[in-house]
Amino acid sequence: MQFCSLASGSNGNSYYIRCGKTGVLVDIGITTKRVETALREIGADPAEVRAVLITHEHSDHVQGVGVWARRYRVPILASERTLQAIAAMSSTGNIPPELLYPIQAGRRYYAEDVTIEPFAPFHDAVDPLGFSLTDGEKRVTIMTDTGMVSEQMLEFLKRSDLAVLESNYDVRMLMNGPYPPILKKRIHSNVGHLSNVDCGQILKTILQINPELIVYLGHLSQENNTPELAYSTVRDIVAEALPPESVDIRLTHRGARTEVVTL
Repeated sequence: MQFCSLASGSNGNSYYIRCGKTGVLVDIGITTKRVETALREIGADPAEVRAVLITHEHSDHVQGVGVWARRYRVPILASERTLQAIAAMSSTGNIPPELLYPIQAGRRYYAEDVTIEPFAPFHDAVDPLGFSLTDGEKRVTIMTDTGMVSEQMLEFLKRSDLAVLESNYDVRMLMNGPYPPILKKRIHSNVGHLSNVDCGQILKTILQINPELIVYLGHLSQENNTPELAYSTVRDIVAEALPPESVDIRLTHRGARTEVVTL
């Protein structure tokens, strides 16, 4: 099983997971050209992507999905209300309806060699999903765009080999920044995003149970965070319970892909 973050941040998100011969994209919030370029850089053929999973309809997650669907004719999986929202967006263009496959949290779906287990995060979209994917032996979980984390979501992290966990904002930067009060309230709410501190506290618990977990900090805000601050805040909190050298915490990048991780 392989993982590569193609882009992660408030300006665009896309992740590539490969199980056996099956490639899957989670979100296409960047241009199709950028996704194609990143995939070819890591030796992956864009034509071998068998499914695209969409977390929710916000533009930083769906910017390129219309072009991708029309070019490669692959299934687009999301909740039914998310698919309806995407179909109504002029920015994505017309997506052939036969490519739109509604899925639900709490059920399992199969795309050749990969098993897809959607779960329900807490975000102010019409009906968002997060995703945990497994080949039967290894598991990758994408958990961003959520204002809090449920027990079910924690269970996925406990069983994962690699996870992208949101570390979206620094509270002080958000509260002292230029955003209007209503937007600050939304981001800081239970249906907004996880802060660096939230992420650190979650990982302090999870890594004591699952110390082999590879963690990527994802969906960092450009305005209300920095990679250095996210990383240091999370590492300092985790270090309250575990030696820093015993955990594997990494950063995703806004404008570039990560390395490929083979599990």
